[in-house]
Amino acid sequence: MLKKLLSVLMVICLCASFYGCKGDEDKQGTDIANKPAKGFSAAGKVFKGGDEQQEKINAFSYTEEASEGVSTITFSFKVGSMIGGDEEETNADILPGYRVYLTEAPARVAIELTGVQYWDYEYNTTTDVDSVAVGMFRTEIKDNPTITIYIQLSQSSYFNVSQQNNNLVIKLMPISTADETVQDNQDVEPVDDNNRSYYCIGNTYNAYKSGLLAAEDGLTPTLTDNYSMVIMISEPFSTQQAAEKFKNSLITKNEAVATANWQIIDLGKGELPKISAKYNYEIAASYKIARIEGVEIALELFEPNAIYLSTNPNNGGIVYSKFVSTSGSDVGYEELWTKDPEGNESLMLKQTFYSIEQVLYSPNGNYFTLLESTDSGSCLYLYNGFTNELISNLTNVGFGNMVSSVVWDFFGTKLYAIGGVDGLGIHQYDLLIRDPQMRHSVLYNKSFDDAGLSYLDGELLFVRSTQEKGSYIYKIMPDGGSQKQFLKGNAFAVSPNGLYLAYVDTGDYQYENANTSVTIMNTETGEKDTFDPCFAVYSLMWTSDSSRLMFFENRMSGNTGDDGGTDDGTDTDQDTTTEEDKYPYSLWSYTLSSKKLKNHADLNTMYAIPSSTNPSAVYVIHSAMSEFEISATYILNLK
Repeated sequence: MLKKLLSVLMVICLCASFYGCKGDEDKQGTDIANKPAKGFSAAGKVFKGGDEQQEKINAFSYTEEASEGVSTITFSFKVGSMIGGDEEETNADILPGYRVYLTEAPARVAIELTGVQYWDYEYNTTTDVDSVAVGMFRTEIKDNPTITIYIQLSQSSYFNVSQQNNNLVIKLMPISTADETVQDNQDVEPVDDNNRSYYCIGNTYNAYKSGLLAAEDGLTPTLTDNYSMVIMISEPFSTQQAAEKFKNSLITKNEAVATANWQIIDLGKGELPKISAKYNYEIAASYKIARIEGVEIALELFEPNAIYLSTNPNNGGIVYSKFVSTSGSDVGYEELWTKDPEGNESLMLKQTFYSIEQVLYSPNGNYFTLLESTDSGSCLYLYNGFTNELISNLTNVGFGNMVSSVVWDFFGTKLYAIGGVDGLGIHQYDLLIRDPQMRHSVLYNKSFDDAGLSYLDGELLFVRSTQEKGSYIYKIMPDGGSQKQFLKGNAFAVSPNGLYLAYVDTGDYQYENANTSVTIMNTETGEKDTFDPCFAVYSLMWTSDSSRLMFFENRMSGNTGDDGGTDDGTDTDQDTTTEEDKYPYSLWSYTLSSKKLKNHADLNTMYAIPSSTNPSAVYVIHSAMSEFEISATYILNLK
């Protein structure tokens, strides 16, 4: 899923060209009247150099160091990337084309780079808590070869830029530090930190990246005060009326941003825009993440900054995660929250997590599991379903750090999961065994696909593919026994009541020649119902009452059927897809009683979860941390 802000890095560039001579400088306007410290320059000077015509340039590493009031930022460049698939990496003799300058509203370093193909620094970043740099993001604009990295500063600074071998070195000295320590700048006037200005801000970062906002519109991207979101901000204005006039003029001349959430705020030097909960809610509520019957709509908002995970069967409370950014750092974490049926929120666990992927309650509600994804693998935790107390970290008792596909047995006393360390196996945790040390066992450790795990009539189902036979669904008894070939297929889902098994054989993933039919088998009678939506289906899932099978059509895969229709005349051609389609994922259902297919909505995500208690509700997740937007959960009510 998504989601973590390690430096969550996304793009920008200011429609400017690079020039090739090292050390050349040009001027920009600036409000700083102070004289820079010796060896440093004030905002308004642009350092540029490098060669933008090179190939396979890799922005390899980023390092911050702070010493005696000076912060040093070092970008190291290489040619080639082993992460990117190259066989070797060598030091770059010539840097890519670059321009480096300061902005003062708010204080940022902008590093424009042209000709960079790889961005390995995302994996090789070292920050210093004492640095004047407090956050960073990378931005690219559609159809523009220049990419800009913005480094947010805690206060206005002087700067110096130099080339050292294959490194681009940027030194930063806060103006306040220079005023106090630089002896030959005694005539510098102190900065008035109480001098506040007015700004126009808006949630139009995506429009900027798409090219719908240009540099001449007078807006640049900036982090918010909690470093978890990028918004667009104007230049400072001396009065609120002037900022309002700018906003009205912008909306009038640019229809693409007329419906955005705009706000006039005042900031002092060194401050970043503070986003209120109300503003977050308004932004999230304005996202049109669905298209229904050809009309783009904003779905009902459950909660901004919330990812739906499950519904507590004991009290009906909705369980979800929230992302919390670490102030002054590019690292964040997630918390587990719940909202009761009356709408009251509360923190479920004091424990924090890197990224919560799943919360799964046992059928009897006595327990729940939490699957966490980290940069070193996964962790599976087991909790008491009533007290929320931790029972065990199952990763440490044998499940390993490659856990996926967690399922419970019918009684909620045995837990199964795909897991392992060096190789995958099917693991069991039996809560009926009194000794916790004896509860874990490995049921199966031969070759199989990590394509899902289900419990059905006392047996476990999984997929195994071979070159000779293709993909088949297999059965195995948890209490011992060999695997048994069951059905041909490579995707399946068992209904919540255990009465139906839906499965599909997509031709061993050769989607261009895919068998697109889906079969629903009655597990008691063996009766089968097969339908063909004329496209390969993704993400089989059931509504909570087992009456409808839900699935996605991914039109980005180029896998739509020839005629987009079905044998019974059901209309499946809600919309055709182009390369620019903002809603390439269609959510469909098949109703067992009527045998009818229905396209409920075209979405901009395939991250949707049917409510575990409400058969008419599907939670649609807008997970946008990687874009510095607001993540949110929406409710799609099925008709």
